[in-house]
Amino acid sequence: MESNEDVVVEICSDNGLRPLLEEGFDSKAFATRAIQNQVVGETLTKLSQGIIGLNEEIRSQIYTNHEDLLSQATGIESLEAVLKMMGSRVNSLNSSLDRINSRISDPYHKIVARTTQLARLQAACDLLRRVVRMLYLVKRLRSQVQGGSREITKVAQTFSEIDQLNQSGDLRGIEVVDSEKPWLNRTRREVETQAKKMLAQGMEYANPTQVGVAVQVFHNLGTLVDTVLATVKGCNDNIQRQTQDALNPATLTEGMPGPGRSPFPAIGMSASWKAALWTRIEKLTDHICKVYGQVNHLRVVLEKKRDPVSQISLIETIRETEAFELLTNFWIGIVDMLTVEFATTARASTHLNQLFEGDYPKLVRLFTYLPEYIHRHQSAAVATGNTYTAKSGDKDKDDFSRYEQMLLTIFAPFEKAYLSKSLTRLFDAVNQLFTPAAKPLPGKTELTSLTKLFQSELTTAGTSRPLAMVLVRNVEKAIKLFTMKCEELIATGGDAIQVSGPPNSAQLRNTHITNSLHAFSVAINEEMLAQSELSQPVASVIKNSVEVVERQRNGILSNFVARVSAVLEEMVSRMHEENFSGPIPNVPDPPCSAYMQEMHKFATRMTNEHLTKFQCQTVVMDQLLTVSSKVMECFVAHVCLVRPLGEGGKMKVAMDLTQLELVLGLFCRGDVSRLGNPYKMLRAFRRLLFLAPENLLDTSTGVGSDLPYSHVLNQLFSRAPANLKSPHKVQGWSEKEYVQWMKNHPNEAERISFVQATLDNYNRRHPQDKTNLSSHENTIISLMNQIILSTKATVSNR
Repeated sequence: MESNEDVVVEICSDNGLRPLLEEGFDSKAFATRAIQNQVVGETLTKLSQGIIGLNEEIRSQIYTNHEDLLSQATGIESLEAVLKMMGSRVNSLNSSLDRINSRISDPYHKIVARTTQLARLQAACDLLRRVVRMLYLVKRLRSQVQGGSREITKVAQTFSEIDQLNQSGDLRGIEVVDSEKPWLNRTRREVETQAKKMLAQGMEYANPTQVGVAVQVFHNLGTLVDTVLATVKGCNDNIQRQTQDALNPATLTEGMPGPGRSPFPAIGMSASWKAALWTRIEKLTDHICKVYGQVNHLRVVLEKKRDPVSQISLIETIRETEAFELLTNFWIGIVDMLTVEFATTARASTHLNQLFEGDYPKLVRLFTYLPEYIHRHQSAAVATGNTYTAKSGDKDKDDFSRYEQMLLTIFAPFEKAYLSKSLTRLFDAVNQLFTPAAKPLPGKTELTSLTKLFQSELTTAGTSRPLAMVLVRNVEKAIKLFTMKCEELIATGGDAIQVSGPPNSAQLRNTHITNSLHAFSVAINEEMLAQSELSQPVASVIKNSVEVVERQRNGILSNFVARVSAVLEEMVSRMHEENFSGPIPNVPDPPCSAYMQEMHKFATRMTNEHLTKFQCQTVVMDQLLTVSSKVMECFVAHVCLVRPLGEGGKMKVAMDLTQLELVLGLFCRGDVSRLGNPYKMLRAFRRLLFLAPENLLDTSTGVGSDLPYSHVLNQLFSRAPANLKSPHKVQGWSEKEYVQWMKNHPNEAERISFVQATLDNYNRRHPQDKTNLSSHENTIISLMNQIILSTKATVSNR
């Protein structure tokens, strides 16, 4: 192996001989390269040496491995013997296969031939059976045809069997069958013609028997879908012809006196011309209703009639086809047709266009009858227990609204023109009430007339809910316009809410505006909402508009009432200028405080000079009740802060309490108990005023329920030691500021914490004062601490 490797290494190391070891060695290229390099002799020498080396290497290998080579040569001879034996056996196997093939192929070919013969016999027998069946059906059909219309269903059934027989195999080319085809085709046409006539008569006279027989015939003939579609289309075409005749202006003057047959109304004949047109349109709607009833009758029969084999209704057999929605298709076709015809007529005739625009509500009322008629038909069908209609009953109302909306699209161009004129009429009526030539503000008579105009506009809608909703939007806009006109006249600024004297011109104008707005809302409620039968959506729109009017009215009134409330609260705060520290006076009936006398005069003057001029006294009283509640709460808050408070001061406060009820009674129609919680608070404070400290927390006093603990604590400061300052004094606030703070912080926990901070500060700075205080004063401080602790516990439990 080493010598072999040496020879190969020598050849590889030699650049001239290395190409001999490469794959794809080209001898011609090698020789050409040697000649070009002029090394032919050297190359031949190297080749000779290489050949000698290789020969020596081969001899060396043979010498070394001669035993193996001899054994392999002997094995080749044995292999040739084995191959000869296998060849003979393969030849024997091939001959056996040939013999087997000959034994199998002959029976196979015979079987194939017999099978083909059998299949042809079976086909011939089947064809013969179908021919026999066809001849039998033809014979039976001839006998059935003799029975006339009574046997038409059986005839159709026989045709159905014939069609099935033809579909099961091709019978063309059989003379006995082909000879019957002309008669079969002629008979089928006669049956179809007879069934169509029967269907038309049944639909015309609502005869369910005739319609049922006809649809059963078409179902058996396999043409039910095409027949239903053709019938609906025929109904639509019929209505289209009627529509074109009704809207033809050239025929409107027939039978009327006048020159020729002019398509336009003659002078003096406009009323007759219009009457003739509306009569035609009314007849057209009646005809549409009649045709719809016929289509609906067809649908009902399709629901009730069943397939004799599957026992499902005929309407279900066409569910997956266009014919299933025959009523919807009919209505859509009618709407599309009417839209085109009315638009074409309006473009062709200016007179008709003007008539349709001016009498648009009448036009809609006539055609609104159609959805109502459909609705009644569906409701009646549901009442009779028709299953198909009952399935549709849940969406009955939706269909009714959808039909109405589709109907309005027919007259959309006329609607736009009419609504524009209607809105102009309403706006003109409102604007006339505010012209310089008119009175400063409209009165009850003018507002009632305006409201009746609104009502007359809505009345033109009749029973058409969509039209009523469109018209009520115009009424809503007119009401808003009236409100805006009033708003433009409202006086603002300090003069409009002054309370120092009699009403000035600005206040009188606002009063008149308020009264006009009130009279307007009353007129709408009485003339429209109370007396007319408006649908719920229409009434809801009007109510919302009335609320806008009332908000404007209440806004004017509330501005003035708020000023009255502010002045009364300011007067209440003046109680702290009074002296409540004196002893009990000797006079039997001591007078009330000066501020309370001033309040009484002010309230009386406001009632007599200002508030009585408003006509909306119910609204005024409602707002004054709110004012009275605020003033009463303000009074209790202030009176709890009075300090020092002597026995005479208590009597004076009691007189003020009585006088306050009289003052506020002017605003409450003499019954201050209507104020509710504020009145209970006032009465609880009256009881508290003369109670001993140890009785303050009794359940009968109303402390904590009617009178908040924060007010009780503030009142106890008037009984506390002089060096225990009130909470607001510790903060450097005035009584008015403290009361305002309590308004802004209604939460009892915040108020109690504010008072507790004052007591805690006092306990830290004056710990030794407890021994120097009287038992009464110690009781007051202990009571205050007890109230604070109990109040906090109650709040934490919540």
